[in-house]
Amino acid sequence: MDSTIRELYLNGDSGKAAELRNEQFCNMFPTLSNEISQQIHNLLIKSRFQILLNELEQLKTSLPFNLESESRIKSVASIHDSLDIRHCEELNVSEVKDLVGYRYWIECENFGDYPKKMMTLVNSLLDSTKFLPELDCIRMIDMDNNPHQKTTFLFRIDKVYVEVQIKNLLLKSSLSRTIYPMWESHTKNRLSKQNIPFCFDKNQREKLWNIVCIAKSDQSIYFPFNFDQCHCPNECQLRTEGNNIDAHFIHQSMGKIASHYGKKLLIV
Repeated sequence: MDSTIRELYLNGDSGKAAELRNEQFCNMFPTLSNEISQQIHNLLIKSRFQILLNELEQLKTSLPFNLESESRIKSVASIHDSLDIRHCEELNVSEVKDLVGYRYWIECENFGDYPKKMMTLVNSLLDSTKFLPELDCIRMIDMDNNPHQKTTFLFRIDKVYVEVQIKNLLLKSSLSRTIYPMWESHTKNRLSKQNIPFCFDKNQREKLWNIVCIAKSDQSIYFPFNFDQCHCPNECQLRTEGNNIDAHFIHQSMGKIASHYGKKLLIV
């Protein structure tokens, strides 16, 4: 089953891979699985997290652009991974930072469409939510020379952490076949690292642009593949669009938005 799970991750089907991992874990450790499931149930039944999820769904109807969304409860196997990692801050289920997850995928025509739409969504979310006091932090991946566009809100509602992510739908398939397998293999050790690069360091950023651009232009490709150069005829189109983004201005604007609502922005 491990080879099947790895193949699913490489093909970009992380959802199905997670289902199989969870099924495997529950079959191997039924007593432990039941204990974790009961802890999850006890936390969720006392929390108002579903009200937040309803808010997030309703927000989609008031925006001037289209977006998709998805939500999930972290699986028993993934929760065990979090609790089992040494030196991890997550000591019990109530400390798992993404126990409940919600993700917005903004429809964008190109890479450069994302920042403005993302800031509109952020403003609307902060202005409309009843859970502003429960918002612990806002994080955004540094937009300076980085193809991974992601903004994250972390809410703590009645001992339940809810992680809300905002991402670019244009890159959904590309990221699922590149950055996700990198992270799952090298950082979370959920699959073999064989033939999967790890290009998150700043000195490897050129490779990361090539990898994402290749996956964007060829929707069937997955690791291993040659990423010394992307497939654009001249200069990398994705990289050109990225260079046209004023990352400093976006960071400043997002900082002002967060400050207006009494929150701090973390650039990671």
